[in-house]
Amino acid sequence: MRTLCKRTDGDITIRFKDGETQAHSLMIGARSAVMHAMFGAPMQEAQTNAMEMECCRSTGLVFLEFLYTGELGTAWPSSALEVVEMGRLIDYYGVAGIDEAFGQNQRNSLVAKVKAEFPTGSETFWVDIIGLVMRPGLPQIMRQFL
Repeated sequence: MRTLCKRTDGDITIRFKDGETQAHSLMIGARSAVMHAMFGAPMQEAQTNAMEMECCRSTGLVFLEFLYTGELGTAWPSSALEVVEMGRLIDYYGVAGIDEAFGQNQRNSLVAKVKAEFPTGSETFWVDIIGLVMRPGLPQIMRQFL
């Protein structure tokens, strides 16, 4: 499945804030009832074979890999913002399984990113952390971990 995810012969185009990629509507529709409806019903996405995702390309690609494989890449997340973006995508598209996929590698990476982005010596440390934890769309498993 990982190989299929990386191929460029998909039947749909997914546009991100900073790029685009190809995907296979049957694969992503199998994991998301929302995406299944988008491409299986007479909606704009089905007519144009394209959709917009409100995220950066790197988060979108990890999200697609998660849809294809049920796993998160070991290099993810590259920032705390990516965690929030991923949470929004998972919530919006109604995708299950993030709790199982959010493993120790992601936890360690998230801790390192949060420490780098929000130094404990800063005056706004706790305000920043509370703001991150309270952002809409942050998956419960990630919120609990923070």
